[in-house]
Amino acid sequence: MVEALIWFAVLFAACGILLLERRCLGQSAVVQPLVLCLLAGYVTGYESIGLWMGISLQLLSMGQGHYADWALAGVLSALSLLISHRLGLEIAVGSPSSVALITIAVLAAILARLLERRLARTDGEALRCTPPWESDNPTRAFESLVHMRMLRGFLLGGTQAAIGSALAVGAILALDQHASSSAWLAILGGMAVPALGTAVALGSLSGYRFIGYAGAGMAVTLAAAVMI
Repeated sequence: MVEALIWFAVLFAACGILLLERRCLGQSAVVQPLVLCLLAGYVTGYESIGLWMGISLQLLSMGQGHYADWALAGVLSALSLLISHRLGLEIAVGSPSSVALITIAVLAAILARLLERRLARTDGEALRCTPPWESDNPTRAFESLVHMRMLRGFLLGGTQAAIGSALAVGAILALDQHASSSAWLAILGGMAVPALGTAVALGSLSGYRFIGYAGAGMAVTLAAAVMI
């Protein structure tokens, strides 16, 4: 029990710091899904699933930064891989568990961005009501404001990663016990998720017609796989 609490505290702090980088530690965009998932895959021995998830999430994030918190998606996915490995759960590329993990990561990222926008509006209203530059000690007021925002970002990031990874691991456990394995489903899932990411990336760069091109490419690849 004590060891579990220690690991929880360590992972909570690590996730909070990683997600804080995007908000106020330089914002150099070091925390990327591809990097985090690759590292998690290397540590756990799931290199293939780490690469598959990292590429898929990275493609989905291209040009879509204003819709979702992709740093959270990467942290959540990598943390879920680590926990799943610790619990002895096998995650294969394209399996229902892997698709569920990516789905939960993307949904959590979207909800996190909506919450961030809500907090930004609330912070703006608070600044207009009580401007720190009109206080008796503006310097101290600004320092206190920055410290409070950093603490909130740290706690919020750790909480989001903890809740999201708990939901993802719970879904993996449920699917591991009840879902039936199918080679065709694995092939379809393994190809559909990166194809969707490619369509989103190309669509954000050059227009919606590339979504059709990506879909046609996936259909041709599936047809070739069936013939082989």
